[in-house]
Amino acid sequence: MTPHTNHQTDRMIRLERRGIWLALAVILLLGAVILIAGASNDPSLARPARWIMSTVIPMTVVFGAVWVNRLQNGSASESKEKREAILDDELRHAAMHKAFRAGFLAVLCMQAIVCMLSSTAMLAWPAGLLAAATMTLGIAVFLGSFLFYDRA
Repeated sequence: MTPHTNHQTDRMIRLERRGIWLALAVILLLGAVILIAGASNDPSLARPARWIMSTVIPMTVVFGAVWVNRLQNGSASESKEKREAILDDELRHAAMHKAFRAGFLAVLCMQAIVCMLSSTAMLAWPAGLLAAATMTLGIAVFLGSFLFYDRA
């Protein structure tokens, strides 16, 4: 491989990681907005939460997608072959399996904690809010641990 090819591969890996960081930020923002709006009895929090969910998050996703696409260069066939080679890397698969395991255990632990709390205390949160909190935690742990284990 030439140094130019390695440079392109490193750049593709950096772009992939930036996309995962963006996804993690969007998931955490969405989860925080849902938790704040759902856990609060104050109706004045519902308006900014709806604005964030309907305006800020879609704009962030669109901006991130356009940004990542503009940074990619080279022909489509070369990029596709290199991207498939990067995604089929054994170390990346091992990092993904560890991240799946960590996210799954986080979801199971959260459900166990919620079950223990609901048996001893009366939880005021509806089931949908607990499900949203659990899924936010699971996805955030998966993405964060994948970023940790998949150090390129």
